[in-house]
Amino acid sequence: MVYVDGDHIGNIVLDQIDRKAATARLSVYLGEANTRNRGTGTAALQQALECAFSEEQLYRVWLTVHAENAAAIHVYRKLGFMVEGTLRGAFVVGGRRVNGFYMGLLANEFLKER
Repeated sequence: MVYVDGDHIGNIVLDQIDRKAATARLSVYLGEANTRNRGTGTAALQQALECAFSEEQLYRVWLTVHAENAAAIHVYRKLGFMVEGTLRGAFVVGGRRVNGFYMGLLANEFLKER
């Protein structure tokens, strides 16, 4: 859970964990607009990734994001995620089909930046 000033503003989830391959999917749910653009999401993601790669000993974390979510893509890239593929028409936004990006981050890429 992500809290700001004692208020729950969202969740960061690692699921679809494959222990043999040491991989997991990352999902981010931050819904409070008044808490955005303050670095809260970036800090929470960094903590989750540190846990994933250090404590959980994962090799790789992946996610999907719709191609028009520029703010999220910016944060993911800042943390080291790379676009590994395009998911054509994978999302519906405002009643229209939007491409998605499949993004991934390896432990050594994340940890070398820290």
